[in-house]
Amino acid sequence: MDSVKLGSNYPEITGNAVFFNHECFARFDIQVEHINPPRQGMTLNEALISGAVDFTHLLSHPILAAVQGHPVKYVAAYQEHGFEVIARPEIKTLGDLNGKKVAFATPMMNKNFFYGFMRDGGDLASLTLAGYGGEIHREVMGVAMADLEYLRDGRIDAMALLPPMSSAAMGQGMRSLFRHGDPFPTPVFGLMARDEMIQGNRDLLTRMVSALKESIDEYLADRQFGLELVRRVGTNEEWVASAYDMSRYQMHPLSSLPEFIQREWIDNEKQLEQIQAAVPLAQVFDFSIVREME
Repeated sequence: MDSVKLGSNYPEITGNAVFFNHECFARFDIQVEHINPPRQGMTLNEALISGAVDFTHLLSHPILAAVQGHPVKYVAAYQEHGFEVIARPEIKTLGDLNGKKVAFATPMMNKNFFYGFMRDGGDLASLTLAGYGGEIHREVMGVAMADLEYLRDGRIDAMALLPPMSSAAMGQGMRSLFRHGDPFPTPVFGLMARDEMIQGNRDLLTRMVSALKESIDEYLADRQFGLELVRRVGTNEEWVASAYDMSRYQMHPLSSLPEFIQREWIDNEKQLEQIQAAVPLAQVFDFSIVREME
């Protein structure tokens, strides 16, 4: 049995559930150990690049690391939708966010949100941005249950949330105003690995991808089993069903990504970090194993 370390900064998110299908991974002689890099004094990128973790399913920052030339790659996709802008009950449209405080969970969301906000008559200059791209409450990322307190007490007027945070917020009367993946797919969940793993331990990587593919298929096909996996993540029972149902709608079977999406994500990261050098797709993406399965 091979033990692999999966890096995730956010143990509560429902997207982790497919890695709690211990029975499935065991069939491929794999045991998944969940590692929270910030609790060990390092960033997710530092953990992945150094080999402190073998894989991560979080994408935005590791994709940036690949664009910057670090030896990591995106090897499999299973979710490009999920983050929703959730607002306080009195805010009913994106246009109502004029003059409000908004928190983003990843920098690559800004483009889609700005598009939707301006389409609804919003004035970008009126926003106070929190979290990524902003000056206040940088610790608020919208990916922990504690972040909901910022919505409840009005320190933040709207934020981008994933299940179970989004399902819990809406269950408490908050409103969903915008789905980030609607204008253009955004990186939410997939599998990223170090080049050393891709080149030097192809057997383990192939088994990991195969196990993840089978786990996702089981999660999507069997609601009762999916609910059990969401419970294994540690989700409050009150939000288990809504979190699963939302994630089931957002998730898809393991796959590669079309080249136009790969290029768009690279270009977004280059723009955010003001990277001028050419970045070929093969520097960031390697879907060779997934494509053998498709």
